[in-house]
Amino acid sequence: MPVEVWVDPDGLVRRVSFEFRFGEITEVPGPEPRSYRPDAAFTVDLFDYGDESIDVELPTDAVDITDPVREALESTPAARGE
Repeated sequence: MPVEVWVDPDGLVRRVSFEFRFGEITEVPGPEPRSYRPDAAFTVDLFDYGDESIDVELPTDAVDITDPVREALESTPAARGE
């Protein structure tokens, strides 16, 4: 999955942008047929590095899903080069 990352001169990540393609291209019938694919695009801007007034409390029931998500992404046809 391609990801665009903007890094400032201090080496801090300032923006991350990526897209998901959820399905196959579908032909939508009608007087003017068109193609449709359910996609989503995300852009995250990061700022206020070092602001000690920001206090984030993690939920006690938080679960790390890094490995299952990585495995799922690696099992896609695109990740296998298909």
